Amino acid sequence: MSGHQLKTIAITGASSGLGKALSEHFLKLGHTVIGISRNIREDLFTSPNWKSITCDLTKEPDLKALCQKLKNIEYIDALILNAGFGIFSFLEQQSWLQISQQFQSNVLGHIFIVKSLISKLKTQKEARIIFTGSEASLEGQKLGSIYCASK
Repeated sequence: MSGHQLKTIAITGASSGLGKALSEHFLKLGHTVIGISRNIREDLFTSPNWKSITCDLTKEPDLKALCQKLKNIEYIDALILNAGFGIFSFLEQQSWLQISQQFQSNVLGHIFIVKSLISKLKTQKEARIIFTGSEASLEGQKLGSIYCASK
């Protein structure tokens, strides 16, 4: 990162798993973390550098509100796009809605966030956009085909 220190990091999927662990890590390093999740809690971390935004990436009004809030933040050093969920059943057992919600949460929601912020981030000297995936996407699973495909 050639001398630039991260200061503000926005993380989707920050309420559990990898997103929560990343949030905790960056808070310990003294950074401001904007945690984004459909089930986020303001009191998840006690750090004064912890900020939370509730957003369900499968809901267009939530996504638009999130994008506007993120645009209003003066400087975002890193955008870590981590949120995701899976429905683990055979493909033929999943409804159109279940399939589309997984792609909306795991892929499309993140693309819309980047689309919304890309002009702003390009003007910043060293902004980072990081998409996380899953090892499940490398080998696939009979009961997780949509999750594997979307991560």
